Amino acid sequence: MAEEESYSSEEEDYSSEEEDEDDDYYFQLVMNGGESVDNSSQRLYDWEAKQIAKALIHPETKVQKLDLSDNRIKWWGARAIANALQTNQLLRTLKLDDNSIGNKGGMAIAKALEMNQSLESLNLESNNIGRKGATAIAKALETN
Repeated sequence: MAEEESYSSEEEDYSSEEEDEDDDYYFQLVMNGGESVDNSSQRLYDWEAKQIAKALIHPETKVQKLDLSDNRIKWWGARAIANALQTNQLLRTLKLDDNSIGNKGGMAIAKALEMNQSLESLNLESNNIGRKGATAIAKALETN
């Protein structure tokens, strides 16, 4: 039993080291990707979306087109991206289609759209956004 606990502890340490490397990897990918970054079909989850969001709010970011389509981003990752959209004024195109952001993610995006003045194209197709999220997005688009 003690051996299993020791092994489990080592796995946890290794896992957190991997997350630190991924943190830097996705942040750097966006920061060094120029004006267009394609992270479609990369099996990205909420954790990676959060790291990408950090890059979007960095003062030296240059990305204007971001493709995060066909990943595994849920509401938590969508919320991180939405929070970044509230301050990022460079991003023109955001593709979040074929994820699973749901109503919570849709509501977060709607809130961001009320403040963001730079986004010109947004794809949220196939995200399990229900009526509540879709209505919030439609209202935000009326004022933006």
